[in-house]
Amino acid sequence: MRFFTRLPLSRKLIAITMLTSTAVIVLLALAVSINEVVRQKRILYEKRTEQLTTVAEIIGSRSTAALIFDDRSTAQENLNALQALRANNSIAYAAIHRPDGTPFAVYQNSAIPTQLHQQALATLCLQASSENRDQLLPVCTGVLLGQEHLGEVRIVFDMSSDLDQLQASLLFYLLFLLLLVLIALALAWALSYRLQSLISGPILALQSAAENVARDKDYAVRVPPASGDELAALVDSFNEMLSQIQSRDAELARYSIELEQQVQARSAELAEANRKRVIWLENLAYFLRHELKNSTLGVRSSLELIERRTRASGNSDSIAKYLQRARDSVSFMTKLLENVGSASTLESDFGNETLVPLDLGELVSGQIETYQSIYHNKALLANCQPGVQVLGNSTRLIQLLDKLVSNAVDYGSPETPIIVTVRHEQKQAILSVANQGEPLPEDKQHIFELFVSQRDAAHKDNGNLGLGLYVVKLIAEAHGGTVQAEDLPARSGALFTVNLPRL
Repeated sequence: MRFFTRLPLSRKLIAITMLTSTAVIVLLALAVSINEVVRQKRILYEKRTEQLTTVAEIIGSRSTAALIFDDRSTAQENLNALQALRANNSIAYAAIHRPDGTPFAVYQNSAIPTQLHQQALATLCLQASSENRDQLLPVCTGVLLGQEHLGEVRIVFDMSSDLDQLQASLLFYLLFLLLLVLIALALAWALSYRLQSLISGPILALQSAAENVARDKDYAVRVPPASGDELAALVDSFNEMLSQIQSRDAELARYSIELEQQVQARSAELAEANRKRVIWLENLAYFLRHELKNSTLGVRSSLELIERRTRASGNSDSIAKYLQRARDSVSFMTKLLENVGSASTLESDFGNETLVPLDLGELVSGQIETYQSIYHNKALLANCQPGVQVLGNSTRLIQLLDKLVSNAVDYGSPETPIIVTVRHEQKQAILSVANQGEPLPEDKQHIFELFVSQRDAAHKDNGNLGLGLYVVKLIAEAHGGTVQAEDLPARSGALFTVNLPRL
């Protein structure tokens, strides 16, 4: 059965048809053969019985006088007439018996073996269902004179020769029937081979179309319509399904093209808006640097003049704190102008800078030595994994690291070290700066925005304008990376992580 299930569909149909046809034809041939054997044997026995009955009646009619007058010689002559029969050699026993069953005259056939003769004697008194009935055929005919029963003629015929002839005839018949069976099976195979395509053809066409669709994603494939049966309905449903998929794909492709066009248009709009924003920032920076700078110079020179005159008049102590406050404000404005100019210049220059392969760990390790000479009272620890290659601009990456380390120095605890780490994970190069100290603000996702500084107000005095982390974000994004900030465990400090594409 497992072998049958693995056969192709066309062979399965042929096999089913042939198995069914073979079973029907063989059973029919077997029934015909058995019927023919029984019929021929019955005809043979009936014919031979009829012949022997006729012979027995003739002998009986001729032996009537012999029985009346007890003329054994005449009765014997009548029995000896059996020698003239063509089937004489098959007469196993023949005799004329008196009414009491005693033999009156007995025919002696020397061609019959003694054993068969003894069986024939025993057969006379047996019924037709005897075990010797197939070989020995007994026929008994009464001898009558009017209503008087004078005796009977008994003949036992050996059917062996007739049965041999019947067997030969039936063998020829069975061979002829076998030939007919083989011809019928060959015709059944030819018809099944020819007609199986009516069922397997549409199914195989469906299989081929499904394979083409799965392999080539070609939903324009269609299966030719079949006849108007269940297979035709299946083919029509399959074609309708392909039509719906093709229509849906075409609609999705159209939506995809429209969406791509919208994305391109939106990207162009954003690029243009960003270009205008950069130009506006450059113009603003230019205005602040050149226009407001002149004003701050005037304010600063006026403050210096006031200070000199107050010293000359001897009243410097009373207004010294106001002059110092004014000078601090002017210094803050000057630093603000410088930082705004640097930020706008940095953003506009990113598109023109060249990125080259470099070892991020080696770059960071070299900078740590510089930071240790700058920040004497702050411990810096570096854990840089070798071979972390990135595509970047060394000047900008050093600037990014400067901002992160400076931020860690400003907000870290003096007694705890700043830990700088460089490592890689799969296709990412990771630069992290961790410091213990003040935690990040609750709204920490905004600390990378321009002019945003949401940490402790006590640090405003150090000139923090909210530009450092904004510059870090610009540099990371210019290198195709990202930057994020998160709290250390128990909000004991801050961890800044920069992810860059790794070569």
